[in-house]
Amino acid sequence: MVILIANQKGGVGKTTIAMQFANYLAYYKQKDLIVLDADFQGSFFERREDDIKTFPDNPVNYDVLRVEPEKVLPIIKEIEKEEKSIVLIDFPGKLDDDNLISILESADFLICPFSYDYNTIESTITFAIVCQKLEVKAKTIFLPNRIKQSVKYETKQDVTTVFEKWGVIAPEISDRVAMERASTLVMNTEVLPIVNKSFNYLVDYMKIC
Repeated sequence: MVILIANQKGGVGKTTIAMQFANYLAYYKQKDLIVLDADFQGSFFERREDDIKTFPDNPVNYDVLRVEPEKVLPIIKEIEKEEKSIVLIDFPGKLDDDNLISILESADFLICPFSYDYNTIESTITFAIVCQKLEVKAKTIFLPNRIKQSVKYETKQDVTTVFEKWGVIAPEISDRVAMERASTLVMNTEVLPIVNKSFNYLVDYMKIC
């Protein structure tokens, strides 16, 4: 199973979601997975390197590889030979490379974090339209992220109606400082109550047994 965490809009917490979902699958659900950091910034991979240096005695329950876009598909094929059940890809925030389009086309699921501000909604819609035109087969799950509980989002229902043209809407994740304290070597107990409903939805929808 190939899962992309993707949105062309920056600042939606894409890499944070990738880290926390990987932790959730590996440490809470005990699933076998490998993470491919294909984002040009390489933040996921760098965090893993820092975590290993800081906590050298902690076990490593999943691998994180930093890969160039052109190397992602060959790696996926090799992983599939080894029967790794889940490949989670932190996807770049742009589509300016044919190799990135090929990665999109290889995915089974696309998790698309977003927030309810105007620029993010417009950019996310554009991203969804591009995926539709490319005839991407991946099932899209829009994930509301960094949602402030004190703010009334008047556009929420309208956004849901629009996004449902291309996929489903997962339960939202609140804007909490604990989400940014991501260690790739452990599932933070403070994070679990924040993400549990949303990530359980993802697991059920993707039928990760």
